[in-house]
Parts: sequence; C-alpha cells; structure tokens
Amino acid sequence: MGYTWTVTAMPMFPLGTVLLPGGLLPLRLFEPRYLALLADVLADDEPEIGFVLIERGVETGGGDSRFSTATVGRVVQVEPRQQEMGLVAVGGRRVEVEGWLPEDPYPRAKVRELPPLELDVDLVAVAEVHERATTAAVRLGAMPPEPPPHDLEAACWHLADGCPMGPYDRLGLLRATSASALLAAVDDAYEQAVALHEAFGSGG
Repeated sequence: MGYTWTVTAMPMFPLGTVLLPGGLLPLRLFEPRYLALLADVLADDEPEIGFVLIERGVETGGGDSRFSTATVGRVVQVEPRQQEMGLVAVGGRRVEVEGWLPEDPYPRAKVRELPPLELDVDLVAVAEVHERATTAAVRLGAMPPEPPPHDLEAACWHLADGCPMGPYDRLGLLRATSASALLAAVDDAYEQAVALHEAFGSGG
C-alpha cells in the first residue's frame, strides 16, 4: 500500500536547532506572537507545533528564512513564568513545508506529512551502533547514550538524537529516508568527533 500525502495548515516555530522524532525540546516563550501561538495550540486536544530550522536570520523579531523539513512537536508540559511561558515538546512525525501562510499573528505553513523511515535494519544493528557510540562517548569524555528502546524506529531516532552534531547535520538526519542511512550518519558523526578530539588533544 502506498503512502497517503496529507496537507494541513500548522502553526510553526522557527528555531536555531532541530527537533528529531522522540527528542525533547524545552523552550521559553516571551514574544507576543509565540505566546499567542501557544494559547491557540493549547486549545486543541492534541497541542502540536511545527518546529523548523532557520536558514538565515535569528529566532527573535521575525524576518528569517527557513528550511522546508520540520518536525511536529507535541506540547507535553507548560509552565507559566513571569512575563513568559516555559514549555517542553516531544518530537513526533516529520513534515515538509509546502508553502508559508500569512504570519498573522504568528508563523503558519501548509505542510505534508513525510513517510516514516524505511526500516531496513534490525535491533541487532541498532545495538551495535549503540555499543560503538558508547565507546566513542567514553573516548570523548562525554555521557554515554542511554540504551535505545525496543521499538525499532524509535531506537534509531533515539541514537540520532544523542549524536554530537550541529543543527545543519541534525537537519540531514531529519531528512533521512531509511534507518540504515540514519545509523550510518550516526556512526560517521561519532567517528569524526573522536578523530577531531584526538587530533586536538595530540596538538595540545
């Protein structure tokens, strides 16, 4: 059975980071437009926001340009604070922006849901990547990644989320179409991090 494309309008939050499926994103909101966004989404039974990486510009004030691949985050915690709101969102499905709508009063876009990862690996392969990531983390002096969950797709995203990467590389992970490609990128990122760490250490 083929994948069914569904296009919907969604409130969007442009950021300087990338939320991956299964990842947690804490935020503080203080701009009036995003406080209005949060008030609107909290009126829904399933409060969701699309989180998209900024390509050029900054997070505050508007006028930025954005990449097209985004993650739908479900709001799981809200904390009122003085003159701002704190929230925590958990990453869910991936979407592609089909077009931006008028930002009145906050960013919105027409998005279509992307298909899930092609699961062309098994949990044994995931465990092997986790073992290599743990070894690399020890060499880096970093916290080893937590053991992945037993669900195959969730396990792949779990390893990706803990990977030492900048936002543009994380965007590459978000755009992965297969589990094997995702895990290969995770392996490569840890290898590069160790190589840079050891090169820097030997030079010091």
